[in-house]
Amino acid sequence: MERSNGVAIVITFLELGKLGRLGNQLFQYAMLKSVSLETGYKIEIPDPENIEFQNQKCLLNMFSITCDYLDQADYTNLQATFVEKDHTVFYPQVFEIPDNINFHGFFQSYQYFKKYEKEIRDELKLKEDLESFGRDYVNSLKTNNEKIISVHIRRGDNSDGTNPEYLNYYGENDILTPDSSFGKYFYPALDMFKDDNVKFLVFSGGSRSGMKHNQTDIEWCKKNLTDKKFIFCEGNRDIQDFAIMKNCDHHITSHMTSFGYWAAFLNNKKGKMVIAPSRYTVPDDGRVTRGFYPDRWRIL
Repeated sequence: MERSNGVAIVITFLELGKLGRLGNQLFQYAMLKSVSLETGYKIEIPDPENIEFQNQKCLLNMFSITCDYLDQADYTNLQATFVEKDHTVFYPQVFEIPDNINFHGFFQSYQYFKKYEKEIRDELKLKEDLESFGRDYVNSLKTNNEKIISVHIRRGDNSDGTNPEYLNYYGENDILTPDSSFGKYFYPALDMFKDDNVKFLVFSGGSRSGMKHNQTDIEWCKKNLTDKKFIFCEGNRDIQDFAIMKNCDHHITSHMTSFGYWAAFLNNKKGKMVIAPSRYTVPDDGRVTRGFYPDRWRIL
């Protein structure tokens, strides 16, 4: 959409790539794209090549997004900033914004892009080399025609077992048990596939301190998940893990993981099942995830 003088109305996200890693960036861009489709406003974002957060490059250029990049002169034309108050609440006001506005927040709700789901999927396709890498990796695991179930266990904020907010979340002394808070979700999720010919491909990591605990996370998983059906994904770059996870047949997601959310969402396989926890935050702050997940996902 343009003003009467022919100048395009621009919406942007100045902190894109600096306010969370890949999963958060995908939520933020999906909201921007949906607002653009609804209003006709033009998207301009900072160049991902020039952005780094927690020692990690912004990864949006690994997808086939189509928008222009902001230059320094554009910054002065922004009229206001729309600031989100709660990152899992849907704010329909984003579709009624004035012109030339900057958004700030996480915008973690399916409701922002539900109407434009097809367009979001089309825009957020991985580059072909990454898509092929993920597809080939998953297919190589199917030695007996198994279905591959991605299992994401996000321990990043408690990798050393000392975070008091996570005390006994996985079980007493940080040993996974069925009656722990996590176990009450995790084991019923596994049981959804108990009669199937499957392998569970386990992903872990996601430390807010810069990924330094990722190997510790996967070692914890190996110690606690000893059934031969569990195999472990390790030694890859984050975007490679994303491509692998996206190409699995079904998904068991974890709390506080927008990374796993988007890998599951962008999986276009027919008949896929996605299982997700009813509470997104740890510790449980009572926040309900209504509207956060797509309607067809199974919430436990």
